[in-house]
Amino acid sequence: MAKLLEDALKIYKEANDHSADLEDLGDRFNYIGCVVVLFVCTVVVSTKQYFFKPISCFIATEVGGSNLLDYVENYCWIQGTVPITYTGQIPANDDEWNALEEKKIPDALRAPISERQIIINEIADSMEYLFNKRFFPNMASTVSHIKCPYKINIITSYLIVKVLYLINAIGQLVVMKQFLGFNSFTDFGYGLSMLSNVLHGRDWQVTQIFPRVGYCYVEIKFLGASTNAVTAQCVLPLNMLNEKIYLFLWWWISAATIITIFYLILWAFRFGTQNREINYILKYLQLSSNRFRRYDEREVENFSTRYLGREGTFLVRMIRMNAGEQMAVAVVKAFWKRYRLAVVDHLRRGFSRPNVLMSPESIIMSGDIYPQFKSFSRRSSKTGSDLVDRNIASSQAYV
Repeated sequence: MAKLLEDALKIYKEANDHSADLEDLGDRFNYIGCVVVLFVCTVVVSTKQYFFKPISCFIATEVGGSNLLDYVENYCWIQGTVPITYTGQIPANDDEWNALEEKKIPDALRAPISERQIIINEIADSMEYLFNKRFFPNMASTVSHIKCPYKINIITSYLIVKVLYLINAIGQLVVMKQFLGFNSFTDFGYGLSMLSNVLHGRDWQVTQIFPRVGYCYVEIKFLGASTNAVTAQCVLPLNMLNEKIYLFLWWWISAATIITIFYLILWAFRFGTQNREINYILKYLQLSSNRFRRYDEREVENFSTRYLGREGTFLVRMIRMNAGEQMAVAVVKAFWKRYRLAVVDHLRRGFSRPNVLMSPESIIMSGDIYPQFKSFSRRSSKTGSDLVDRNIASSQAYV
């Protein structure tokens, strides 16, 4: 298997100097699409928050001090505001304000893309780098680095990355649900509820999600006087943007979850059905040459299952996805030629171990597997050299 993958890397290097990663649409959607979307949303919200005015407050009563309003706005932005509907009653004392503390809009809610979400994406991306790119920096790297240090083969590591992507997506949906205050397990469809609220015109006064107006209770200590309290009414224009961003992210990450599950099941099905793998390789063998019409089914089966194996077939699939159909045909054709040349080389040496399992380094053929070689026998009365030459000529017709 190691020799086979090394040959594949050399063949690919000869045809294409560019790198090609082991990835499909689901992988790119996760480690490219999700990261780009999160980064763009982060830039948009951060720009609005740090370079423009994210909050604007109004104080009904006249209070002394030239810069008091600026202070109140900054205080309310840092400490948070309490959403109260226009028909609701404003608290009259400290105890009533303290009772509303749990309803305060946290600063984390104003930043819909938390660093935690980006870190989770980077962890999954790093795991793919660990299992694939680190040991597979380009298709010309040596095969000795394909295996990870803990003897996990390339197929197992690829499925592990798929599972990590799935955990990442589900984890982000859970974190987002907690940020929005949906604590029930049945609230996982909160994105549908938010979309329904937006389409039916149910604003924040009904849903209490992403309120546009909040109230802030500020205690101010004046020199030589007792502590006074100021109630400020603040508008939060950033929440209009946050609502749309959260809604979009819920649908995007939900799509990532569905796509990841689909490709995880698809690859598990591919790895678990041997006949599909054989037919997949046979298709490329037939495309590789117009002369490939007559073939022995057992020979193709041995080429697919024993010479290429699951990892070799997986590699061919990845080459097709990332480098195109023609490249996959060329690689399979080159494998087939090497396989047939190995058969010819073995015929030159004669049948010394007829029951040994075939391998890329030593392919053993038997008469019941290859009918065209049934006449070749160690007990034949003819000279060995004549038989070898005749069977070599027959074998070369397949090359």
